[in-house]
Amino acid sequence: MRRMGKMDEKVEKLRQQRKKGAVGWMEFLKLYTKYKQSYFCFVEGDDDGKYYEIRVCAILGNTEINVINSGGKEGVTRFKRILSESSDFELIKSMFFVDRDFDPPLNDPLIYETPCYSIENLYTTQSAFGRILTNEFGISRGEEDYERCINQFRVLQESFHNAVILLNSWMACQREISANAQLGNKKHPKLNINKINLRNFIDINIDSVIVKYNLETLLQKFPEVDNIPESMLESKISMFTKVDKQRVFRGKFEIEFLRSFLEVLKREKGYFLEERNTKIVLTKENILSDLSQYADFPDCLRTYISARNREFAVSS
Repeated sequence: MRRMGKMDEKVEKLRQQRKKGAVGWMEFLKLYTKYKQSYFCFVEGDDDGKYYEIRVCAILGNTEINVINSGGKEGVTRFKRILSESSDFELIKSMFFVDRDFDPPLNDPLIYETPCYSIENLYTTQSAFGRILTNEFGISRGEEDYERCINQFRVLQESFHNAVILLNSWMACQREISANAQLGNKKHPKLNINKINLRNFIDINIDSVIVKYNLETLLQKFPEVDNIPESMLESKISMFTKVDKQRVFRGKFEIEFLRSFLEVLKREKGYFLEERNTKIVLTKENILSDLSQYADFPDCLRTYISARNREFAVSS
């Protein structure tokens, strides 16, 4: 019987990880076998690549990049741990990208963590919205329609944040309780936030945000999770009133607000002083790719990509 070499053992280890539910292992192995000299970007899910790939290319230039869907934040950190522990991958050009979410910071220099809740928040800043107005609606800076839209976006976004502060606070508390239970090896029902459809909780119009929920509604819609201590929820709400909500609140809610507001602008043709035509068609599935070029590109991300590239140059 042929004895396993070190690389064979590593491959087998990765295969075992895959059996345990890890995402992306076999895809990575297949690509790494063929393209050892290219760059490997490990992200949480398919949507993340729509944001990161063009920005990595913007810093590195015309180079080959493989984006690996790692199956969540834990998947990204798992990839980083296994690859860094193995001499078989010591020359790999790897970058790791995760969302901050409601979690404590990772503080790992090898992993890039968004300076906000997630990449979606980078699409919903006032500066990003301004670029969308200019390029998709043909409204130039300095035009009255531009200022009217920017001001309305700011006002409505603030109303939106006031409308979802309870929802974000409740979710953050559920996340904190689950994380503490996991640290203590205790079982605790985990809230599946992907089940939360924002349209069930608020309506967005051109001049208002209508709230359709309260704490009792949340308990009824999600009976599988435990009640949150009143003092804990009040403390979280109090904390969230003092932060930059656009950065801290759940990104998928933020970008759904942006999408809804853009759809309202398209429908309300009488809102503009001049006739405006846009062919943009946004869905939950395509918004990250179609608006990626307008999203913010934080300095910390530029620094991370450049620093990793310098490290690769030294080690190669």
